[in-house]
Amino acid sequence: MANKTDSQERLDKKTEPIKVDADEDRKPRTLDDMEKEATWLKEVFAKDEDDARNR
Repeated sequence: MANKTDSQERLDKKTEPIKVDADEDRKPRTLDDMEKEATWLKEVFAKDEDDARNR
């Protein structure tokens, strides 16, 4: 069996299970909510792209 490198050993020590912050009482988002968020994100990323080009 191959020996682990120092970095592999450090990663093994830091590995923890993923914890999900779920709110059991939260209602699912509506299609309208998701479409509004998608439109907003599209505008945010487009502005960020424009800003990066103008630097």
